[in-house]
Amino acid sequence: MGFNSGKVIGITLGLIVAGLIYALTQKEMIEAVSLWLGEALSQNKIQVTESKPVEPVQAPLILYIEKPALKPSARFAFHYKLYAKNDLVLYAETVNWKIVSIDEQQVTWESDTNWLEAYSRNPFLPPLTATETLYQTTARRDYLTAADVFPISSSEPKAVRIQDRTVADSRPYTWSCLVTGQETLSSMGGEFPVEVVTCVAREGKIGTETFKYSKRHGHWIYRERSGFDLPRLTVELVSYQD
Repeated sequence: MGFNSGKVIGITLGLIVAGLIYALTQKEMIEAVSLWLGEALSQNKIQVTESKPVEPVQAPLILYIEKPALKPSARFAFHYKLYAKNDLVLYAETVNWKIVSIDEQQVTWESDTNWLEAYSRNPFLPPLTATETLYQTTARRDYLTAADVFPISSSEPKAVRIQDRTVADSRPYTWSCLVTGQETLSSMGGEFPVEVVTCVAREGKIGTETFKYSKRHGHWIYRERSGFDLPRLTVELVSYQD
């Protein structure tokens, strides 16, 4: 028998057509071909991506402390702790204080141990005059610039120049205070919301005082001193009467 090339070509074409018909009748193939044709014919391909909404930037909250309104009849009991370098407590005692005089410029306190301390109406400054004790080692100071720096805020430190007068050759130093936070203080005298004020001494003296100020009491109810070439000191409210 002779080779019939026309018949072979016809059979081959028939098989190809049958294969195409079968493939195009399958759902997956139809979807694939449709997707390919759509991409091939599209002149401008648009890519859609999911994006999260941008949250507006909020301005930071600025904290303020206005000039405290201390009550003339106020009485405080504070617990003092003086620490060694290894953080062991060297001395600890509770001292009761009452206000013996108060005006627009100054407030004077007296303790049940007959200590006297006179402050400006800024409770975040060291006293102008004080009885020398284990906890207070300077008897007299001068404020070389205005002490009324209220309101104290968390955005800009307020500074006062101070000089110790107990030592003749003492150097002036800068006392700079800033509101550094808010918290709820759990003290021996109870739990109270407070603003935290951090004061830093530079130049003639180097040290830090941290005060936790309570609007309810019109005064700080916790204080911590570090530096100044002195042992660390903490003072914590035990009780209060107004």
